Amino acid sequence: MNDIEFRLFRAAVAVAEELSFGQAAERLRISQPGLTKQIQELEARLKIKLFERDTQKVELTEAGKAFIPQAKLALLHHRRAVEAAQAAVAGAEAILNIGQSPFIDPYLTGIVFSTHLPYNPNLHLQSSSDYSPNLVRMVTNGELDVAVVAESGESKQVGSFLLDRSPFYVLLEAESPLARNETISLRQMHGLPWVLFSHRVHPHLYEALSRTGHRGRGRRQGTASCHDGGTGCSVGAEDRGSRCANQARSMEGRG
Repeated sequence: MNDIEFRLFRAAVAVAEELSFGQAAERLRISQPGLTKQIQELEARLKIKLFERDTQKVELTEAGKAFIPQAKLALLHHRRAVEAAQAAVAGAEAILNIGQSPFIDPYLTGIVFSTHLPYNPNLHLQSSSDYSPNLVRMVTNGELDVAVVAESGESKQVGSFLLDRSPFYVLLEAESPLARNETISLRQMHGLPWVLFSHRVHPHLYEALSRTGHRGRGRRQGTASCHDGGTGCSVGAEDRGSRCANQARSMEGRG
């Protein structure tokens, strides 16, 4: 039991945070049957049931609620141990873990990477890229020290401040009269169908856009996958689509 692989810990943590085997499998970039097999293997080795699940929902058992926080710590310490060893080889005395959405203006994080050496010559910066909701979760869990995200929403567990503002962009058919305008309002989009990214990609941004579209009486039409839900989306359906970008925001862990 003491030799349980970290991949099984990651599987359990992902399911616990997503409360969905499908979404957890997508997050881990493995198949859902593969994830189910890993959870079954972990529960068999522990001889403890961690999850109650049926076709409608997934819930943690009492044993699962006790196990998951410690599994998160184990994964965090494992990752930090590797990073500390790598940083020591490079002569670093401290590590700052930074996360960013892939489509955040690189100028924002570029400033940090270009100026840290003169002021902190022995500081090692460890960067990672992910969707904004995942980055917020990683800051909350202590996996990251700071993250640059887009429209993260309010959180009582992390502090945030505004770094920059970016406009929303809308892609239209070239023949559309609105395509000739430099800016358009929601009133002008009355009656037009909207194509939005999936809710799971960026729940907060999706809901904000949906509420705004409802007030402007736009007709939301289906969902589509995005390159990055945190800072923008690029979708197309017969030359129709949308592209959006929102506020860049820095998130810092509290405590």
